Amino acid sequence: MADRVQRLREASQARHDAPLRRAENTLRQLAKKGGPITFRRVAEEAGVSRSWLYRQDQLRAQIDQLRDTATSRAPSTF
Repeated sequence: MADRVQRLREASQARHDAPLRRAENTLRQLAKKGGPITFRRVAEEAGVSRSWLYRQDQLRAQIDQLRDTATSRAPSTF
């Protein structure tokens, strides 16, 4: 029984880790490209939902930081 519980825990962790890795990789690629970074774009390219992204505090902070950095580097149109 304990072995079964352990396998369930491992499967649950893997279900959490896979989308997290996809989102982190997507975020790195978008940052390299230098294009606009939005929650919608990260979610679409990583294959995760926006609501899931918003619940991931660390990813949310990275997206906000990169989005703010990209906005401050954008040339002014005035």
